Amino acid sequence: MHTIRHIFIAITLTLATTISLSTVTPARTSVPPGQSETLDSADIQEMARDILRLGSLERNSLMARLVERDNTDVVPALIQSLRFMGQDPWTVVAALQSLTGASLSKD
Repeated sequence: MHTIRHIFIAITLTLATTISLSTVTPARTSVPPGQSETLDSADIQEMARDILRLGSLERNSLMARLVERDNTDVVPALIQSLRFMGQDPWTVVAALQSLTGASLSKD
């Protein structure tokens, strides 16, 4: 069941990246998509910083890559990013739900 949830969220986030929601800012992350499972801690730190810097389109792609890793080491960075996100935090919330199994609401 947990794996099905991960697949569903990854597909949802991937589909969301095909819809242009904002101006696209080039990502600094040098790791190509599909290599997410082999990221080292420096790559993860760079991706965590990119959460706040990127537009919605690239943020969705980045979240899908982090969820694909299925590693909770990034959860603290995701929680911290929620503190500074103005609008549209739901991509990060969906990633947190997938990684932790917690059910978060809009309240």
